Amino acid sequence: MNIQADLTPPLPAGRWALFLDIDGTLLEHAAHPDAVSVSEELRVLLQTIERRLDGALAFITGRSIAAVDHLFDPLKLRIAGLYGLEHRLAPDGPIEAADEPADMAALADEIELELASQAVYVERKGPVLAIHTRAAPQLLA
Repeated sequence: MNIQADLTPPLPAGRWALFLDIDGTLLEHAAHPDAVSVSEELRVLLQTIERRLDGALAFITGRSIAAVDHLFDPLKLRIAGLYGLEHRLAPDGPIEAADEPADMAALADEIELELASQAVYVERKGPVLAIHTRAAPQLLA
């Protein structure tokens, strides 16, 4: 039995769609969300895949759509950002987004104060707060 042959996926056929996560999938995790970069090789590969799938390629990510567009510029894809709280159904289409809750800033301040001594990074992303613990593994034990 050839294991490699068994792991080879079938070629896309019919109406396939591919949904890709970014952090930890397409890009390595970094110490800080802003410390990642996208190679030209990856951009070209994604453009090729999108063309081959007749546009049926989308990102699903916790990042904002604006952050992803900046990171992958000039490539724009269909996308669900901020864990689905914003989305763009066409590469050049409008972004639809949930509103930020009125008390989000106060909640973020409270969390930052509570975790200030724990080496965590609280990322404010409009209606979403991401608490990054890579620098604080003791919190995950």
